[in-house]
Amino acid sequence: MSVRVYVLLGDAAIAERVVEALRAQGVADAALHAVARHDPEHALPEAGLWEATDIGPAAGRGALAGGAAGAVAGLAALAFPPLGIVIGGGAVAASGLAGVGLGAWVASMIGVSESSAEVEGYDTAIKNGAVLLMIDCDDGDQNATAETIHEIAPAADVRETPRDTPPAA
Repeated sequence: MSVRVYVLLGDAAIAERVVEALRAQGVADAALHAVARHDPEHALPEAGLWEATDIGPAAGRGALAGGAAGAVAGLAALAFPPLGIVIGGGAVAASGLAGVGLGAWVASMIGVSESSAEVEGYDTAIKNGAVLLMIDCDDGDQNATAETIHEIAPAADVRETPRDTPPAA
């Protein structure tokens, strides 16, 4: 199992020093994600849509709601003879699958415009110039990562959560 370490750093210069130290420790760029104000001057690895937005959880919620709505629509179609007899259970399955796809698509379009629940708590600090650094670690490596961060930013608040994103390619 892997964990994601979150640390809010005061500015991009400190974040760049932390990133360089983590790279020297062997942390791959694919495991480093930074959310910061747009600044072309910094060389931080930017967080992708999956890390910075609510796209994944929103798509899951949309698929669940869409599948349920589609299945109900399919069951309703069965209630109208003679068409209901002809189309049978295929209509329930087809409308359920269509609902899953449509629900996931619509919800992910909404989710991409929302900050992820983890990032949302840091929005004000990020707008004021702080940098949220997210580091994906194998279970057991998070202590060494936290030590490296504290060598550069002793007052940094380092916390971790189970990783809920797909593995980096």
